[in-house]
Amino acid sequence: MPYIKLAQNLSMSRVASERLNAPELINILTIEDNVLDQRMLANCLKGSSSFLANITVASSLREGLQQLEARTFDILFLDLNLPDSDGLKTVADVTDQAPSTPIVVITGEDEEAFGEEAIRLGAQDFLVKGELTSSGVKAATRYAIERHKLYHQMERLIEENADAILVLNKGGIIRYANKAASELFQTMPSKLIGKNLDVNLNDVSQVELDIPLIDGTSRIAALHATPTIWAGSAAYLATLHDISRQKEKEQRLITKWEMADAINKSKTKFMANMSHELRTPLNSVIGFSDFILSEANGPIGQESYKEYLKNISDCGNILLTQINDLLDLAKVDANELALRIDEVNISRLINQTVRILSLQADVAGIKLIEDVDEVPFYIWGDAHRLGQIIRNLVSNALNYTTKGGAVTLSLKEVGAGVKLTVQDTGCGIKKSDLDRVFEPFVQCHDSNDNAASASTGLGLPLVKHLVHLHGGRIELESELGKGTLVTVHLPKNLAKV
Repeated sequence: MPYIKLAQNLSMSRVASERLNAPELINILTIEDNVLDQRMLANCLKGSSSFLANITVASSLREGLQQLEARTFDILFLDLNLPDSDGLKTVADVTDQAPSTPIVVITGEDEEAFGEEAIRLGAQDFLVKGELTSSGVKAATRYAIERHKLYHQMERLIEENADAILVLNKGGIIRYANKAASELFQTMPSKLIGKNLDVNLNDVSQVELDIPLIDGTSRIAALHATPTIWAGSAAYLATLHDISRQKEKEQRLITKWEMADAINKSKTKFMANMSHELRTPLNSVIGFSDFILSEANGPIGQESYKEYLKNISDCGNILLTQINDLLDLAKVDANELALRIDEVNISRLINQTVRILSLQADVAGIKLIEDVDEVPFYIWGDAHRLGQIIRNLVSNALNYTTKGGAVTLSLKEVGAGVKLTVQDTGCGIKKSDLDRVFEPFVQCHDSNDNAASASTGLGLPLVKHLVHLHGGRIELESELGKGTLVTVHLPKNLAKV
């Protein structure tokens, strides 16, 4: 009994081995009306060690389509010229009927161009009738089947992808759409095929696409395209991402920015108009008070009136300076502050500033020290605006320095520019407030401080803008209770304008 079982097992193993090594059966449909060509093709397919050819022959396109409808074939050999069909239309009709069947087109010797075009329409390969060989036909059979399998594997991967994917030809016409794409367009994939997206991807790989929907709304999609080969012809593999929400957010931000810009322009215009309106009567107040103080039309009766008039004139000048700063800031915001460039002796500007403000320093009991070389420094810039920078920095330092303190100006030549520093021994600024001092109307000192309460917070912001207009930069160092150091770097050779 054991011997019988062993023999049976060996026999079954031999049968299984033979089945594993048996040639694969391939069902082949040949649509060919010429009997000699039918026989030639059949002879070429016989005798393969890797497959057995089970050949079905149809002599017309109509008969071939009936066969394709009735059963499934592994491969189709197709003659382009049939009694009831001619040329590339034959390929189109067959691919419509059996898109899952690989096709090898059979052409005449003078029809090779048609064979290449047939591949672009969906065929896997083409053979020329006068050049048929057994090895060539068998190789074409194998290659066509394998290519078709790979093509459909890729198609399945694309179909199951969560991203919306399209295949576009060079003209932007959709040749394939996966499920996610149909959901994005809110239509069936079959209705997308043949639709022209009207996009030109020859020079760019990414475009934004406006997709109208059936409910009257639309979506915006970012389309990323990569050149590829699809069904034998050049195409683009395009991935689409819905960016409608992102575009809505961008539009809201743009709208908010436009509103803020409009408000800012209105504010700037208001400040400019108000500054002009205030300067006119203020000039009259200062002018008449100075005229009365000169006693040009006779003496002033009461000595105390002189003091009052002097206060009126001083306060008027302070207010006029603040209004001028406000007007200049308004011009900066409106990009209307232009420089008059010339060669400027910046050493002389510092000397003038020290002379003008020395009286204010003496009255406050503050030392105003000038540390500038006797050799003059020349730079290109606007003399009036450079003078404004120096005066504002020194005035600001004097305002926040107490009696017995000192303010020091220095000017040094550094490389291709100059370094201007204004250092005081005043109250200083918190580290957390160092950046805020350059914002208009911001005061970072104790509100109980007389200097802080008198300040408008316009000096440093204006200085920063004027320094930047001259191609320079400003730096601020400060320690609370120990003083502040402001450093301005200016280039020597700002281009003439």
